[in-house]
Amino acid sequence: VQMQVSLQRAPFKVLLVIAGDEASGKGDVVNILNGWLDPRGVETMAFHEPTGEERERPPMWRYWRSLPPRGRMAIYSGGWHADALAGDPRSPRELALFDHTLRRLAHFEGLLADDGALIIKIWLRLSKATQRARLRKLEEDPDTAWRVSPGDWKSNRDYDRLSRLAARMRRATQSPAAPWHVVDASDPRTRNLAVGDTLLARFREHWRARLR
Repeated sequence: VQMQVSLQRAPFKVLLVIAGDEASGKGDVVNILNGWLDPRGVETMAFHEPTGEERERPPMWRYWRSLPPRGRMAIYSGGWHADALAGDPRSPRELALFDHTLRRLAHFEGLLADDGALIIKIWLRLSKATQRARLRKLEEDPDTAWRVSPGDWKSNRDYDRLSRLAARMRRATQSPAAPWHVVDASDPRTRNLAVGDTLLARFREHWRARLR
């Protein structure tokens, strides 16, 4: 909350991307952050299938229009990277298109950084075994079984290939101004604190750099 008070008079916006492996707790982290923050100063964004209006415009249009003004913060669940990964490219042609999309995302982040935005990208990592155990635990509890879909189990079966794809995405969109922070998500409490610590550390670093 003290960070948000400082942000109100800052000449930049904060964009926090929460992405990661299936069952790594992306939604839980977003909920925790919203509990720690003043909801009046933060917006939460999640992107699904493009609407008809969005399909009629350039691919990055819906991300551009979601950006908060300077002095405010937005949390992106999955970020603008989720659409690229959801395509699950496999053939050489699909992978070439995937790489082209990643270059466009890196360019998008570069423009935001040049405008002064603080971009914090978190990747929540789970091992294949931990992911499988977490899915099983969720499925066995009647209160959480609805959260597990056949697609989640498919992701676990395809874990190695999807991990390589995610690593390819992180490499292509890594930059000094918008680095990826990989967080071990096997323990929820440690995961949550690591995300909070990263947010505060990057904010303080960015604030000091802007004051020079």
